[in-house]
Amino acid sequence: MKGSGSTAARWPTRSTKTGGLLIDQVLDQAGQKGTGKWTVIAASELGVAIPTITAAVDARILSAQKPTRVKAQAAHQPTRSRLVGVSVDDLAHALYASKVASYTQGFQLLRAASTAFGYGTRLSEVARIWTAGCIIRAELLGRIQSAFAASPEPELLALAPQFVSDLSKRLPAWRRVVSAAVQAGLAVPGLATSLGWYDTLTTARGSASVIQAQRDAFGSHTYERVDAPGVAVHTEWLGGGR
Repeated sequence: MKGSGSTAARWPTRSTKTGGLLIDQVLDQAGQKGTGKWTVIAASELGVAIPTITAAVDARILSAQKPTRVKAQAAHQPTRSRLVGVSVDDLAHALYASKVASYTQGFQLLRAASTAFGYGTRLSEVARIWTAGCIIRAELLGRIQSAFAASPEPELLALAPQFVSDLSKRLPAWRRVVSAAVQAGLAVPGLATSLGWYDTLTTARGSASVIQAQRDAFGSHTYERVDAPGVAVHTEWLGGGR
């Protein structure tokens, strides 16, 4: 592990006890020290959607419930199969697209916090600093730095021209991987949630109209009409609305 004085093992590593891959002997209970939880809380307070990061935190929490998962599998006996219909390249494309989604959400949160608290954060500089980090260091950060250094700075990383192109090219493979995993009964919360975020982001007219109508019908929270934005409207829904 870097920084611990020990020598990091190279993958794949074989178990000296079983001869198989060592990863298969690692208990599937992820630990966490609170960073993810704090991030999710901060995003909620600032009104920023970070579903990919939230899905990762939830997956860790659920992984820790090992005894319950063992009981649930025995009770439900779900049918699972091998992942078919996707290539290694498809998996790489889906992973890359989901990483862009995650970075987009994370940088959006940083920008919101900077605005709310007057930090004056330069997102391009954050990306540059992270290239020397020990956890999230990646070649992708160089491209992210360039994207935020552009003038004008993109509103979202996913709206920077180079990442619009990247996501568009990888979208078919992304859909194939998530669809194949769902069909096989394999949980891929990060990939699936990222794709849901992308589809929501790129839908100009979404389904939140139903949410607003329900909020008004059940709680009189009002809503805005398409033809009169900014004006609070309440309807007695049982009597019908226009």
